[in-house]
Amino acid sequence: MLELHQVSKRFQDIEALCNISLSLKKGEVSLLLGPNGAGKTTLIRILAGLLGYDCGFLSLNGLEVPKRGALPYSIGYLGEGELLDPDLKVQTLLRFIGLLKGLDQSRQQVRDWARKFGIEHTLKRRISHLSSGHKQRVALAQCFLGNPDVLLLDEPGNSLDPAQYREFEKILLRERKDKIILLSTHRLLDIERIGDRLILLNEGRIMAQGRKEDLLHSMGAHTHKLVLERTDPSLSWSLIQSNYQFQTQDHRTFYFPHWNMPIQNQIFKLLSVRATPVNSLESFHQRIEDVFFEYLEKEKGKKT
Repeated sequence: MLELHQVSKRFQDIEALCNISLSLKKGEVSLLLGPNGAGKTTLIRILAGLLGYDCGFLSLNGLEVPKRGALPYSIGYLGEGELLDPDLKVQTLLRFIGLLKGLDQSRQQVRDWARKFGIEHTLKRRISHLSSGHKQRVALAQCFLGNPDVLLLDEPGNSLDPAQYREFEKILLRERKDKIILLSTHRLLDIERIGDRLILLNEGRIMAQGRKEDLLHSMGAHTHKLVLERTDPSLSWSLIQSNYQFQTQDHRTFYFPHWNMPIQNQIFKLLSVRATPVNSLESFHQRIEDVFFEYLEKEKGKKT
């Protein structure tokens, strides 16, 4: 487990990160979400050892990571094109990065990852001659060389078309078993497809973090919608007494973030006692984008 404890970073008068504490676990894809300027890139660069921090500390499996010197974990890092020397051929770049990662025989891995990312036909071309999509796939391929312990991916979907990004998702999910993965993204659909844990960052502070399902529920992402034939204020009171999580405005339409058969049976029993008929019961799924931005606005409102 890779952990940050009260990590802060300033750039002159700008507070880029403030008291960041989080845990990144092996076998999970942690998504770092937030608007531009939230501090996502700064956080990833600190974990990659490319940027120092002012206070706090990092730890790996309970042992503190020194602020200076070699990292005690191997990384696959995707930044904003820093590693892509335009004058190099693709295979030269990938072999060089393989050697930096300690691969004595990197040629086979280069061929394997080039094939997985669909860039094997570009190996003898110079990076300056590639399209932006191919450059991004080269950058992604180098991340996986050497089977790193930690993958730090800053906006990996940049310049990829939908089909290319779907292939990247498949690779990521196959590889996550023995890796710690942190991925910053503006693609909120990543939450549904590849995210296990969510970290919401805004103005250098963590607004919320946790398992995807728990966090979405706490943000108001409902899973079921119950509509009664008539209003029943007493049902609301009974649900409160039973400590059920729900929302309603008219005591006729109820939204539930958690729903299973025991809850359903108990609610139907309450309705039966009151002889209140049910009009409909359906799965109800808010768009992830709506949930996220509503939550962001609420957090901003708390500061004003």
